[in-house]
Amino acid sequence: MKTRSPKLIWFYVRWCAHCRTFIHTFEKLKTQYPEVEFVACDCEKNTSLQHEFGVHKYPTLYIYKNGKFKKLD
Repeated sequence: MKTRSPKLIWFYVRWCAHCRTFIHTFEKLKTQYPEVEFVACDCEKNTSLQHEFGVHKYPTLYIYKNGKFKKLD
């Protein structure tokens, strides 16, 4: 990624109850932080990205800032 704007990447699957609950928080954050690009990755449709990031639990969040990715715990 060659963008300078921070990104929040949310890895989810539709069958996950925690993911279905988190969607409301994700949408609220999008309105509160317009300077951040919010990206939702459906891991059932984007398995290559899921494997690239090593995602095995849902939901999983990564932040991209200053040219680096960091997993949020």
